Amino acid sequence: MLYYQKCILNDLIKNRLCLVIFSRGLGLNDIIYYFLKEINHEKRCKSVILLNMTNIEVECLNERARILDKMDRSYLQGNGLGKTNLVDPITADISLSKRLNIYESGGTFMITSRILTTDALSGKLDFTKVEGIIVMNAESLNNKNWNDAFILQVYKQKNPNGFIKGLSQRPELLKIGYFGPGIAMKHIGTTILCLYPRSHEAVEKSLVEHGSVDVTERAVKPTDNFTTVQRYIILLIEKGFNELKKINSDADISLTDTLFSSVRNFQNCIEEATQTKWNQMSLHLRNISRDIVTFRRLLSLLHRLDAVTFFYYTEVLRCTQSLDFSWYLTVEFEAMYKASRDRVFQIISRKGISKGTTNSVQLSLEVNPLYIELVDVLENIGVDLTEKSINEMSLNIEKQANSVSCEENIEKDLVTDGQLEEDDQFYNPRIISRIDCEHTNLPLYKVMIVVPDDQYDIISDISYLVNYGPQQLALNHFRDFCNRLNNDCNSLLTDTLSKVRNNTNSLSNIPCSTSLNRNINQLRAAISLILERQSQREGQLSNTATITSIPCVEYSGDSDTDLFRQIRERFKIEPIIIITTPCSFISGKFSNQLQSKQPHHIILLDPEVATLREIEFFNASGRLNKSSSLKVTILTYQGSFNHERFINTMKVEQGSWEILIRHKRTLVVPLNEISEDDVINHLNYSLGSSRHAGRLQVMHVQKVVVDIREFRSSLPYQLYCKGIEVIPVTLAVGDYVISRDICIERKSIQDLINSLNSGRLYTQMQWLTTHYSIPTILIEFIHGLGYIKWKNRQSGFSPLPFNLADIYNKLILLIRHFPNVKIIWSCSASFSASSIAFLKHGREEPDENSAVSLDTNLLYEEDKQVKKRKRASDASKSSYYATSLLRQLPGVNTRNIHLVISNFKSLRDLSNATQKKLIDLLGNSNGISLFRALHASHSESLHVI
Repeated sequence: MLYYQKCILNDLIKNRLCLVIFSRGLGLNDIIYYFLKEINHEKRCKSVILLNMTNIEVECLNERARILDKMDRSYLQGNGLGKTNLVDPITADISLSKRLNIYESGGTFMITSRILTTDALSGKLDFTKVEGIIVMNAESLNNKNWNDAFILQVYKQKNPNGFIKGLSQRPELLKIGYFGPGIAMKHIGTTILCLYPRSHEAVEKSLVEHGSVDVTERAVKPTDNFTTVQRYIILLIEKGFNELKKINSDADISLTDTLFSSVRNFQNCIEEATQTKWNQMSLHLRNISRDIVTFRRLLSLLHRLDAVTFFYYTEVLRCTQSLDFSWYLTVEFEAMYKASRDRVFQIISRKGISKGTTNSVQLSLEVNPLYIELVDVLENIGVDLTEKSINEMSLNIEKQANSVSCEENIEKDLVTDGQLEEDDQFYNPRIISRIDCEHTNLPLYKVMIVVPDDQYDIISDISYLVNYGPQQLALNHFRDFCNRLNNDCNSLLTDTLSKVRNNTNSLSNIPCSTSLNRNINQLRAAISLILERQSQREGQLSNTATITSIPCVEYSGDSDTDLFRQIRERFKIEPIIIITTPCSFISGKFSNQLQSKQPHHIILLDPEVATLREIEFFNASGRLNKSSSLKVTILTYQGSFNHERFINTMKVEQGSWEILIRHKRTLVVPLNEISEDDVINHLNYSLGSSRHAGRLQVMHVQKVVVDIREFRSSLPYQLYCKGIEVIPVTLAVGDYVISRDICIERKSIQDLINSLNSGRLYTQMQWLTTHYSIPTILIEFIHGLGYIKWKNRQSGFSPLPFNLADIYNKLILLIRHFPNVKIIWSCSASFSASSIAFLKHGREEPDENSAVSLDTNLLYEEDKQVKKRKRASDASKSSYYATSLLRQLPGVNTRNIHLVISNFKSLRDLSNATQKKLIDLLGNSNGISLFRALHASHSESLHVI
């Protein structure tokens, strides 16, 4: 255990309630393992719950625990519990009976928030038997994570002595807002904030005392065309961003911070900035807001795709005219297009004597300079190795020889191309090795190549690169692209647009004009002409970044490539190349890979800050071979977008830590905040209570039966905070049962629109009016967004299918069909909770069993008591269709319809009544009109034309 881990562990044990924030890549799973091990020595019968984790993160935690347990067998294997996993996941796949057995047996388990909320509120899980809760990714408490906040609130009330530990590795998310980390600290119920940045004295001391990492950074100069394309794409984004700032100058958004975020976050920021002004924006501005996201995606593809494929992407954007027309008139777009074209071939103008100026096409296929530098690093991986270090690595040859033969792969998880599914290719590393029977006594030298997560699809390219070189890789891309362009152009076009636009709805709007087909055909013809001309020439590929000839398509089948043989002969080592991704979105995944592979040399392509820290942590804690320092080589484009994003990430993180340190000195967290509702409830309790038989009467606890699907919203949490007991069940009718007469169907604006359009709301109202005397619809708005602003509102830069007049008409028809339905218009979830609390006042509590037993397949309740109660409250609801027909009869109006319903059981009895009885009941005029309408003879004459 490192020194800073001991400090963090001491803070967790010493403070019952606390929030700990530290930098990413510092071994979160190790800290959890040691903490659970520490509390397990004292108490074994109680449970510990981990919140806010995914199944993949649980697997990584268990894998890391097994690795650490090999060093110390006192927890998983030596504790007598027979456990194989540190944490057991509990998801929806586990049945209720099995969950109850797990709760009774105790242990450490991860539970999804919805399951834990419903089990805790329904009494299936006794929180008094839970030792504590560990909240992973505690920054989510600042971002309206209502379920976790709900769980913590219930746990603090039912088990005041239990511990709650909040752990976070995202300081940039906890610094947001005036209150900063105070929201998460308030939900946890603590005033203790522990900060451990990378610059912390304990962290710095721990990582340095075990030996520093030998880091070499190689800034590769990109080609001029690559730099030109990147510069003009950024200028296009900046131009569109400035146009959007003109219409919404109040938007708190910065181009620098937004541009360096991921593509998804960039799109979310643009959508949020244009959301409130969308109904005021012209079609031109709407297209611009959509197009700058396309340019941002194109900027990301520039670092992922080869020159040929990227040029085709720009050609498709130009030919299909899927962008706003104003972009094609700009100098930036034309320069970007020409630079991307020059990366593949150049059009050279020549002046002829008789025919004037003629154009010729010359192939200038650009090879990725980063790949050329990568091959150079691989060719010289053993330059710094001394004879002593090679001899020390040779000590393990006998162990390796016992498990590896000449015909077998070196690693058990060694895979070849095509054996993995797409998801496996992302999570599992690809290993390349060529074992020569004549050199089995050479020591193994593992080289790990780490590519960014958003570029995981280039793993196969690097595998091909290692075997055949950068020039052959570029040529192979060119050949495959030409074959696909000739064989299936339409499929290639659709796939290209889906990647660039990332909107399947917009693909159907692409104009299939003759100009599009003509441009695509011209591109196909130009490439075919280049291939035809260049295939007639002879020559070999040069080592420069330009291919001037096309060699034979058939490659030599030599499995032992020059690269591996050259490394063996020069450095007397057996190279093993491992290609993987850091999996930065899965905590601990990359650390486990480093621990299992034990690389000697790590090559990083456009790395992230967290990846470097995980390598530092591996070098300090988990590296077995410490005879020589760990080699790390960083390859990045000089002045590229990814390099600038790396620098910006470090600046943002440093600023976040400064803000958090300032918050820690000045922040005041209100742990016992008293609201206005709490004061009113306390006064009502004081006035209403009295002494009876020497005892104080207990205040009645209000209850609300809530459908478990409603726990996606914050309303159940708001109700619980107002002192109302929430009972989670699966309801077939309604969402919130207030009493035996009142049931509420909650609808957000978008849900209301969809339900009215599909007719589902009409069916739901039939169920509500059948089973409850006061059916209610709760229409809840988004906080700060009025109803009128939903007109022309956008989602994914596409207008929502929303017709204001049509929605009004359907809502009016619904009210006319169900006149007894009440509607509550709510501006927020807090107002909805206050409205429900007001409706609860003075009413009886709902019956949970009756609410669950309602069947939606029956429109009429057979229970006689329910029928009697419903007729007593509102007799017109006993037969809705008969009442609707009765309203249409002459002489029947809103004043006398209740008299008619009370005196006649059915329409048949009404038609058999005498005229005198109707006159006595309804009056002379209304009685005669109704009698004539029921008994007058009507004849129809058919006119045939």
